[in-house]
Amino acid sequence: MDKNITSPTSSLTKPVMLASGNSVATDGFVDYGVSNDAFSTLQIANDKFIVTRADINESLEDIFSIECFAYINLVKNPLYENLESIYNDNAQTGIYRYLDKGMKLSIKRPSSTNKSIIPSNNGSDYIYFSGIVSDVEYLGVDDDSSTNIDKKYFFKFKLTSSLYRLSINRANRIYTDQSVLEVVKEILSFNKQRLTKELDFSNIKNSYNKKEFIAQYNESDLAFITRLCHDSGIYFYEDNEKIYFHDTFILAYSNQAEGLAQSEPSKGKEARKVSFNVNLNNNLASEHINKITKSETLKANSFTHSFQNTAYPNVLESKNEKIFDEQVNIYDKHINLDEYSFSDTRLLEVSTYFKKLRSDMLLKEFVASSNVFALNLNDNISVAIDQSSGEYEFKIIAIKHTYIDESVLENTLNLGDNVPLKDKKFISSYTNELSIIPSSVKFVPSYKQKPKAPDITLGLVVGQDGLNSQTNTIHTDSYGRVKVRLNAFSTQEQIDKDDTINASYHKSAYLRVITPIASNSSGFFAIPRV
Repeated sequence: MDKNITSPTSSLTKPVMLASGNSVATDGFVDYGVSNDAFSTLQIANDKFIVTRADINESLEDIFSIECFAYINLVKNPLYENLESIYNDNAQTGIYRYLDKGMKLSIKRPSSTNKSIIPSNNGSDYIYFSGIVSDVEYLGVDDDSSTNIDKKYFFKFKLTSSLYRLSINRANRIYTDQSVLEVVKEILSFNKQRLTKELDFSNIKNSYNKKEFIAQYNESDLAFITRLCHDSGIYFYEDNEKIYFHDTFILAYSNQAEGLAQSEPSKGKEARKVSFNVNLNNNLASEHINKITKSETLKANSFTHSFQNTAYPNVLESKNEKIFDEQVNIYDKHINLDEYSFSDTRLLEVSTYFKKLRSDMLLKEFVASSNVFALNLNDNISVAIDQSSGEYEFKIIAIKHTYIDESVLENTLNLGDNVPLKDKKFISSYTNELSIIPSSVKFVPSYKQKPKAPDITLGLVVGQDGLNSQTNTIHTDSYGRVKVRLNAFSTQEQIDKDDTINASYHKSAYLRVITPIASNSSGFFAIPRV
């Protein structure tokens, strides 16, 4: 029987799906530094795999994800090791030893590229990704009739950012009198043992006001910080070494400044020049963009947010932002805000402005297809689409890489392998799809909805310093509000402390609560939530 090894997806034995088990988040990773290999590799712990295919998704909206096919030469079948580990109650052997471990993926520039015509500013011959392994699937062995002691075992891995570890939990926490940025840093500090990269906040220029009340309810830590960041105009992404946080734009919004303003463009790296060539034959094997497409969808072009003045509930206010001042058809999206604040009501208008900018950005987004290697997320590229019109500068907001190099199967075959090479066709290629916007347009992440709050939750009124202090008095703030220990959130404190986390969040903000009577001075007032 002809046992085809040109693609790991067509495995030689029936693919065996192994369920993911719980694994301790200790990476056990040995980094051998910059790759000098003649092919692309995936390093997990002390094992190095040879990569035959990698599909990589990067975006300023989400953490990166990679589906990677690779093989490794082993003496013992990992499937048998896995079965032994199940029966011996040892989850650290077999392929389970790769799960939740640190990884480094090194993608090499394909040999098919004509390096003699690559511009000097084209970057490295490698693209590096580091993170963790989230899924492992054993696909099979290449040839069980081989006379060699070791054989090629094929795997499919799902690789992602170490931030993915923050998406697995669910938690309920309350933060009072803290800014969004302070809460994000605190959550990341909680999880610093799970993160494998340095955090870089040097590109945060805005000063974010403290909020009375920020709640995490039935959300993972990753979903929580993503919601806080994106809804406040902060986005984050990572490279091989750091996780970067950026403001969408600089807010001129303080007690001294009225309204929202956009700062001058930040000075970054010089835009990388990329050629444009629609000739698909590419006989010279050059690197270039070969296609740019544009699509548009009819959507809301006007946004209205209405809210009530917290100190004066009978006063209703609204804020409207339009993409274009003059339009024939206005499609307005009206949202009634459920946030309430006694001290920071003006900043409730910010989300209206973000939605306008987001919709405007989507109207100016393009998609480009290319084979240009080593492009980076959030970098600028300069493209001469029409020589007579000069160059256009774009910012990369998302990249989908497709890397295939089955030539390694041919180049690394053992002499004892009983595999006929006649008529074999080995593919070696790299392509990508870029989502780009003009560099003058600000990237604005999508708005994230808050989770639904519980319909009913129990709580106890607490004193100024806690439940047991001032037991015979009720402490109120200047607005007549009390502090409450909400059961849904207070239990989380004990869980976090058990996990060696020094939690600094509180029982609740000062709240107005429902009373048995309703009058001009008492009654129901909603809990403020961020």
